[in-house]
Amino acid sequence: METTPSVTDVEVIKNIPSTMSTISQQQGKVTPHRRIPPKKQKRTAPPVAPNSGTTGRETSQIWDHFSKFIAKGGKCRAKCNYCTKTFAADSVNGTTTLWNHLTVKCLKSPFKSDKWQTTLKPIKRGWPEGGSTEKRVFNMDEIKRAITEFIIIDEQPFRAVEGEGFKKLMAKAFPNFEVPSRVTVARHCLRIYQEEKEKLKELIKNQRVCLTSDTWTSIQNYTYMVVTAHWIDDQWNLQKRILNFFQTPDHKGETIAKGIEDCLLGWGIENLFTVTLDNATANDVAIKSLKGRIEDWKGVMFENQFLHVRCNAHILNLIVKEGLDEQIEPISHIRSAIKYVRYSSSRFATFKSVVEKVKIDTRGLVSLDVETRWNSTYTMLDKALKFEKAFTRMYVDDQNYQKQCREISTTTKNPSTDDWKNVKAFVKFLNIFYQATLKFSGSLYSTSHSFFHDFFNLRNDIIKYTKHDDLILVDMTTRMKSKMDKYWGKFESMNMLLMVAVVLDPRYKMQYVEYILSIAYGSLMGRLKSQDVRDVLNLLYNHYNCSCSEDPNENIENDNCVMGESSDLLQSQWEKHMNKEEFVVKKSDLEIYLKDDVVKINDFNILSWWKVSSSRYPIVAKIARDILSIPISTVASESAFSTGGRILDSYRSSLSPKMVEALICTQQWLRSPSKECKLEDILEEVQKIDEIEEVVSEYPDSPLRID
Repeated sequence: METTPSVTDVEVIKNIPSTMSTISQQQGKVTPHRRIPPKKQKRTAPPVAPNSGTTGRETSQIWDHFSKFIAKGGKCRAKCNYCTKTFAADSVNGTTTLWNHLTVKCLKSPFKSDKWQTTLKPIKRGWPEGGSTEKRVFNMDEIKRAITEFIIIDEQPFRAVEGEGFKKLMAKAFPNFEVPSRVTVARHCLRIYQEEKEKLKELIKNQRVCLTSDTWTSIQNYTYMVVTAHWIDDQWNLQKRILNFFQTPDHKGETIAKGIEDCLLGWGIENLFTVTLDNATANDVAIKSLKGRIEDWKGVMFENQFLHVRCNAHILNLIVKEGLDEQIEPISHIRSAIKYVRYSSSRFATFKSVVEKVKIDTRGLVSLDVETRWNSTYTMLDKALKFEKAFTRMYVDDQNYQKQCREISTTTKNPSTDDWKNVKAFVKFLNIFYQATLKFSGSLYSTSHSFFHDFFNLRNDIIKYTKHDDLILVDMTTRMKSKMDKYWGKFESMNMLLMVAVVLDPRYKMQYVEYILSIAYGSLMGRLKSQDVRDVLNLLYNHYNCSCSEDPNENIENDNCVMGESSDLLQSQWEKHMNKEEFVVKKSDLEIYLKDDVVKINDFNILSWWKVSSSRYPIVAKIARDILSIPISTVASESAFSTGGRILDSYRSSLSPKMVEALICTQQWLRSPSKECKLEDILEEVQKIDEIEEVVSEYPDSPLRID
């Protein structure tokens, strides 16, 4: 028996989207034909609902979406045309429950208008056969944001949301969710970028930051510049964030300086500590220009004397390349043997059979290097050493290989026993630089305090190998030493903050610096250089101590004292006098820190130690917090170019510079901090820059660009 629409029915009808459908009932199935706005029912001659008698009252529109039937026991029930769920449909029940199901709860209803979606989630194993469930609510706005973050983090094109597979996935996961278009997703990307940028501004506010920067050329042949900030937060966690990734007209020093200045102004950063750049000549001009631009800023320290930090990964690359620049015969012989093996699939299969014969237990196989990439040469030699027996056996079994090695005209040479012996020495020597590059390239942990150790270890190893019995190694290390002296030869020309950093490592302190310098430079020169390090440390301590002792309320207190009684004035003066006397006698926390015993911990985390010890050495802790955040390479900025290369590929080369910046910056802000670029990618980018720099230095008019 039908009822006239109640007040609730009318209100719900108004809230339903204008998507009512015409229902055709054929063969017992209900199929929506097309969606049209609901028409207002006339009061005269109301239609008669199926399975009911004429009552003279108006039929509710809810019956366009439910079918009545007589259940067992003679009770009238209504069945949903979309999910087949049934409800009581007697005249006393009304239609409120049916409307609520249609517009809110029915997962298959096309008229579901609420942005919250509820479903059942298993909370114990065995569901649905056993266990229990709980209600889980999905916010459609959050789903839209998650889709946008999926596009940003996984570097997907905007058109991915319009793909058939993605739509099918979303239809299964959220049947009533309308997938946004690629235009909407692009707009959401910019919105998330602005939201995350405001959060980052609050996070970086009042922090003293160190910067790294570099330039890069995209597939569009546009030059982009990236600026990355590094700092240690209040909880002593090392933070790294890309601030800007923007287009620049060229790679000149003035342009780089202006780009860094605009970045600092845009983010409201005044407390700039250091800027780490690679060894391109344009960067020396950039630092000089930047010093002039920010010399009057409030947060400037020591007239920017320690502002410039050179990328040590680039310096290491130049040193090793100098040693491997000339053709070294043992390396050439092994390279030619690998070329023979990798020439065809049949040769490679033959080599694998030889490996099985000599019982070499290894999963990897030989790989060919890129001759201009020293790290790939190191990897090639390191892998080849494991297959020395296989190459020797192949020379006996493979007649083609033996014949090709004996021909005078061919470049294929079978490595001799002496060749393998020399290569073992090369690999051992190059491994020193490989491991040092790994340490220098770290961006998830503090690296400044490790520079002192790695620098003097490298220096000592190069000097030692110049006196080696192998003349090839002697010649190679002699060339490397001359290159090393060019960049690290003068102790005074290096950034002294990196020397102070090792003093702030409680495992070493000042005694270690004095000991190493006396060995490296002799007793007298060692003492003089140690005093230079101590002077810089004292300079830093006095600066931070004065900054902390400044009391903005001091004048107010003095005024209050004058206004008070004379006895109070004399008493306060006496207290200040005693405080000054105690301050003169009392040792500074720097002196206490240097005289305390060194820490002897195997699994040592320097930031965790300073977090615990900051209350004992408050001023020194402030110095450590800033110096330990200094990056000693530009790897953090160069890793952004790998992302840029994937985002600006041949299929998305039309992206605007603003959208590129939004995608790259937001991805780094949202991504897990454990994502770090591969060393091989870093070294290839480093070597590419250095190769172009050498060409430009030799030919100033060359059209090549260092980016």
